[in-house]
Amino acid sequence: MVSNLVERLGEEAPLGSRCFPAAEAMARRPERFYREVVRAGCRAPFLLSLARAAASGRPDLEAWRDPRRLPSDRAVERWFAPYGEWAVLAMWLEVTADWHLDPPAWPPRSAASNALDARRHARH
Repeated sequence: MVSNLVERLGEEAPLGSRCFPAAEAMARRPERFYREVVRAGCRAPFLLSLARAAASGRPDLEAWRDPRRLPSDRAVERWFAPYGEWAVLAMWLEVTADWHLDPPAWPPRSAASNALDARRHARH
């Protein structure tokens, strides 16, 4: 479903990949597009509604972030302290880990999440 959405509406990025589509691009499509092309099924009206709301600036999407899930600055400093002068590079590699199929180590994950990731990566 996400692949269909990105392939049909996402702008081309450097190196030939595609970006996740902007809310404005998604809001211009009819619900039928999400149902038939994206293959979102019963999620189609909700995708369209969210896209239209985001394109209009109505919801404060940043307010959806749960600050309890974000580590404090102090926790991040302690986590990367063992890397010394390379701490920023280590942090960047963690942040971009999903770009190269390695799950990030922060925040610590449950065994169930790790098993799910292992099954996903086995398919690639």
